[in-house]
Amino acid sequence: MKRYLAIATALMLAASSLLTAAPSSAQSKGEIVIGLQCDRTGATQIVGTVLCPGFHDYIALVNSRGGVEGHMIKAIEIDHEYKVPPGWSPTSVTRRKAR
Repeated sequence: MKRYLAIATALMLAASSLLTAAPSSAQSKGEIVIGLQCDRTGATQIVGTVLCPGFHDYIALVNSRGGVEGHMIKAIEIDHEYKVPPGWSPTSVTRRKAR
């Protein structure tokens, strides 16, 4: 249980760092878009099937309370199936758009 709590805490810290580093184009639209790496299939699905619904519930709670400084959060879920090409693909697309 402590292991899952540590993983959840680390993932929430990573998500919060993404929120503070959101690009200005997302903020101008009134929406903060973040990516959630949810392992719903593959070797690590035991973690993703438990944690990812919690992330979505927390985002829904934050949005129901007005979002983050008035900006709603939109989460895009990525399941890389514990394989390198699907896991790298969303990262490389995001990096190209950020440049």
